[in-house]
Amino acid sequence: MQNNDYLNFTNLNAHTDFPYLVLDEKMTVAVPEQICFHIMHWHDDFQFTYIEKGEIECVTLEQRYHLKAGDTVFINENILHQIVPTENACYKTFRFPRQLVSFYLGSPASREVNRIAGNEHLPLYAFTAQTAGHQAITALLQELIALENQPIPFYEYAVLSTLSRLWLALLQHTQSVQPTAEIPKNKPAQRMRQFLHYIERHYAEEISLDSLAQSAHVSKSECLRCFQNTMNTTPYQYLMEFRLAKAQQLLLESSLSVGDIAEQTGFNQQSYFGKCFRQKTGLSPSEYRQKYRKYCLPAMTLV
Repeated sequence: MQNNDYLNFTNLNAHTDFPYLVLDEKMTVAVPEQICFHIMHWHDDFQFTYIEKGEIECVTLEQRYHLKAGDTVFINENILHQIVPTENACYKTFRFPRQLVSFYLGSPASREVNRIAGNEHLPLYAFTAQTAGHQAITALLQELIALENQPIPFYEYAVLSTLSRLWLALLQHTQSVQPTAEIPKNKPAQRMRQFLHYIERHYAEEISLDSLAQSAHVSKSECLRCFQNTMNTTPYQYLMEFRLAKAQQLLLESSLSVGDIAEQTGFNQQSYFGKCFRQKTGLSPSEYRQKYRKYCLPAMTLV
């Protein structure tokens, strides 16, 4: 099953001339407003997440990393993952596509970028106090944070320079990660893939716990257990998050009306959809579209 069976988290700056995005995530709220950073998703960008306060768990279907203040996690492009923060967690996320650290097509640097991007045995890499390179990575991320707090002349060039040094540090401290035997797939992970695939295919319909459990040929209690152990949530909560995240994509990337989007994402009533969307983002669907659609106009693909 390919990652495109799941949710692609759109970079709000992807269609600008500088596709570099910084998310300031505090107390489970992100600036700029994002929906799907708390559900399983993937994106085309590389990601560094630096924990400033509290703790988070970075979860894939096979692995779970517990990280605390001062730690950093690198997430490779196209990796299905989820960030689960504690209530008081504050962290910065830096996202950028490979071309920002490749210099030019076919360059020696681009080959090194491809080496990381193509290494399926490097889906994530955690830099903790016990990890080589922790101080170097942290210092460079602090430089990026300073640039956001107080932009300077030639801001973009300064960011590109720092990203290049950040990528060099990543290369230096992950060069020992070599392809090995394929990572074994455990049964809960295999079942979760089936559950998520079923939700992706049927989220616009009425989904019962029984039908979801049957999609992986397990009992309802086992289905609940898998969601709780892997994602620390329930199937219903995940389904609602997924529907809202799909609605976010349609608001930004289609010309469908709010009522049509509500219907296509499994909400029987537009008023209930609006209520859930506002609770999640602090904005009505129309307000969200008006505020952020300008970033996605070149990619009007979901109609």
